[in-house]
Amino acid sequence: RHIVERCGICSRTVTGILQLIEKDRRGIQINKQLLKSLIRIFMNLQMYDRAFEREFLKATEQFYREESQQKIQELDLSLYLHHVQKRIAEEEERVHLYLEYGTFSKLIAIVERCFISAYLDTIIAKGVDQLLSEHRLADLALLFRLLSRVREGLPALKIAFADYIKKMGKTMVMDTDRDKTLVSDLMTFKSGLDTVITDCFSSNEKFLHTLKDSFDFFINTRANKIAELIAKFMDSKLRTGNKECSEEELDSVMDRPFTRRTWPNGCCWAEVRRWMQKRRCYPN
Repeated sequence: RHIVERCGICSRTVTGILQLIEKDRRGIQINKQLLKSLIRIFMNLQMYDRAFEREFLKATEQFYREESQQKIQELDLSLYLHHVQKRIAEEEERVHLYLEYGTFSKLIAIVERCFISAYLDTIIAKGVDQLLSEHRLADLALLFRLLSRVREGLPALKIAFADYIKKMGKTMVMDTDRDKTLVSDLMTFKSGLDTVITDCFSSNEKFLHTLKDSFDFFINTRANKIAELIAKFMDSKLRTGNKECSEEELDSVMDRPFTRRTWPNGCCWAEVRRWMQKRRCYPN
């Protein structure tokens, strides 16, 4: 070990190893068995942490800082997310192939910091609304998984999710020209968001609360009118020979979930009931 350190062999070997790893990251074929053998020497000499790992992590940070800056500018959100996923998988494999397992968390943290934390605001602004509007479930699921890796990731996504729901919902309810289809449109909108939370956001409770609060927000902009429209919609569904119905029958007649859970605003539901009574769908 003393000979390796004093003769400069150590620094030259580390430099050569780092050059091989950079080539590997750039997609250039290398002799990974040779690389593993060289790194094993440092492990056997108990020089891995002090002589190799420190320089390796420093080079990794520099490489991914430069690459992430380039990719966030060049790629759309979907391609960027898939590139980040690919880089994380490659670094995980690198640990399994020729690094000490103790390097794992430090190495992955660098990738997460360079690609996710450093550009979190840009990632959110780059196309979350588009992914939601186009119902791109696979990309939304990947976005959720990647952002969940960093502490500030999911809170930022939750805010963007709420902003999207409020913006889209308010646009819909304030458009008086679409009153005839508003209830059906909002049902479709809500159903799509339910799917996103279930299939993409792991049924996360905070996102469920965000959905409820965001619906309350835009429903309150025309609460009484929306209640009237819901009552008319239900009435049209229930008109089968002027039949009277209970609240339970009213809930079950819908072919999609359309209960108090669908319309979280309590005051709005009370107004619906009042309108239904007025239209003689409920017994007094």
